[in-house]
Amino acid sequence: MLVAGIEVGATMQAGTFEFLRGLVANGLGVAVVYSRPRSDRSYDGKKIVVDVRVGTAFKQVVGEFNFEAEKDNDKRWQLMRDVSAKNKKLITDEDTYKFQDDHPLKATVDDAEDQVAELKPAIEKLKAQVAGFKTFTYDHSPSADLSRGLRQWVEKKHWSYFLDFISDIDDGKDPKVIFETYIGDDQHNAKFPVNLGPAISDKIKQAIAANQKPDFSAARAMIVKVVDVKFIPEYRKESLPELQKELAHKEQYLGELNKLLAKH
Repeated sequence: MLVAGIEVGATMQAGTFEFLRGLVANGLGVAVVYSRPRSDRSYDGKKIVVDVRVGTAFKQVVGEFNFEAEKDNDKRWQLMRDVSAKNKKLITDEDTYKFQDDHPLKATVDDAEDQVAELKPAIEKLKAQVAGFKTFTYDHSPSADLSRGLRQWVEKKHWSYFLDFISDIDDGKDPKVIFETYIGDDQHNAKFPVNLGPAISDKIKQAIAANQKPDFSAARAMIVKVVDVKFIPEYRKESLPELQKELAHKEQYLGELNKLLAKH
């Protein structure tokens, strides 16, 4: 039966009038009846929305869905899509899009919650890195990420051997190998010279020649100062703006996700 452009198909007949009203009130279907009682509630208290007009007036409203009775957004959205698929005049595509924007579906909510769970620790980590740049020195690094980032930065600049020199001293590598690799003399040029100057390098050379353990403390202090005064400030200048930009982006996106979840 076609009424007002809607195909009405009977799937069952209720045994009683109130049983039929109860089914409609609980969102289980739409019914066509020949009378209308005064009450808009079924026996279990659920609201029934019905507006049927029959007569000479051309407009005929066969029924209205009470979407508020259905609390599951996924079911409400699917119901809207089903109705829209049959009659765009009742529910347009724009109506379904707007509903989905205002009432996030379960899959959307679950995905947003997962992203929030990942974003929060990532944001805290970035905040720590940004704050850590203020106090970062070679010997006092607030985080392993900053030290690792410095290492990657000096490698790009081809200055990594300065850090290797410090690391080799700290690791207790063979003094002779350290001298030949980073210091050298007139007879043997160093492969990666750190340019300590004769005042420091001559003392190390003399100790090695006398088969004594050289004191690298002055050499280490000099190169650490180069790292702290030259390398780290340049590393900070190039890297900090990108970290701040990434932090701002993640915080903005987290805010958008929280707004979406607030609708749920």
